[in-house]
Amino acid sequence: GSGGTFSLLLAILLFCRNRSLRLLAWASLPIALLNVNEILLFGLPIILNPRLALPFFCVPMLNVTLALGASAAGLIDPVTVSLPLNSPVLLN
Repeated sequence: GSGGTFSLLLAILLFCRNRSLRLLAWASLPIALLNVNEILLFGLPIILNPRLALPFFCVPMLNVTLALGASAAGLIDPVTVSLPLNSPVLLN
């Protein structure tokens, strides 16, 4: 989801020293705000990078677990309105 995308962008911008990857992260930021993550996800070789393999699998599972836990605990209301998948992140 977009939370995983923004955390990946932030990690790249903070810790990556490779100029081309940082440039790709900056270029992906405005498009990621519109909930289009393909540029970042397919522009970076996440699957082939052994250092990113564990976060690549664990972050989505953690996101789902936190969301389900918060919903079950009553911290957030269940979603009752359906939105298109491509709706902008800050508007949904």
